[in-house]
Amino acid sequence: MKNTRNLALKALPDRAFTKIISSLTNRRIPKIARKTLFSAFAKLTNAELSEAEAELSSYKTWDAFFTRKLKPNARSIDSCALTSPCDGKIAAIGRIREGKLLQVKGLTYSIDELLHIDTPNEWENAHYLTIYLSPANYHRVHAPKKINISQIRHIGGKLLPVNPWSASVVENLFSQNERVIFSFDKGALVMVGATGVSGISVTNGPILSKKHHFTHQENHRYSPPLTYQQGQELGIFHLGSTVVLIWIGTPPNEKLTIGQPISMGNALLSPKL
Repeated sequence: MKNTRNLALKALPDRAFTKIISSLTNRRIPKIARKTLFSAFAKLTNAELSEAEAELSSYKTWDAFFTRKLKPNARSIDSCALTSPCDGKIAAIGRIREGKLLQVKGLTYSIDELLHIDTPNEWENAHYLTIYLSPANYHRVHAPKKINISQIRHIGGKLLPVNPWSASVVENLFSQNERVIFSFDKGALVMVGATGVSGISVTNGPILSKKHHFTHQENHRYSPPLTYQQGQELGIFHLGSTVVLIWIGTPPNEKLTIGQPISMGNALLSPKL
């Protein structure tokens, strides 16, 4: 049954469907209907709108609504050395063993395929945290600490669903899907695309994944590296998806558990005694 579901998901016309969703979410909504539509969505999904920077009626499209900014000082960034880069729920957490990360219980995938590299050994025993962003979540991704980005890559791929059910039946899901990889000192952050995600924007950069063929690859190297302060915005999902954060160093707080809601700026490490 699991293999049947796996094959069924892979057979989905993911890009055609995503193109339709993109067209709909970028269509202008009459101003008179915006507040009603967005409020109904928030009520249905428990989306938090009190932190939104602008009035609901000012969001001209669903995409503008999903990618809304927060009010200034709506969030406080914890003083911890490593903080959550986004809102969502923890889908997986652990340590890379024999080049593998946990996707869900019983399924693993390889770090070399995820990062599209030939040197997986450098990540052995590194820590990882996977966060699933639903459509109800805040869609912007931020630096988990002060980082110096040496490389940003777009890796073409499929756009399979990344919800918890799909993650439980599709092997190597995140490695198959389109993704944008931020490489920095002793770490990496991966924004994984999904069905319905019409693009992944790099802040102050292009929408790297929009309209590209699944084999497309794009590589941007920076010398000197780009410096981002902790909490500074890195990128935007044009509809919810998944972030995989990988780092070498202090292990995550033992109190963090799979399924736990988490917000951008929350501490990921144990408090110092």
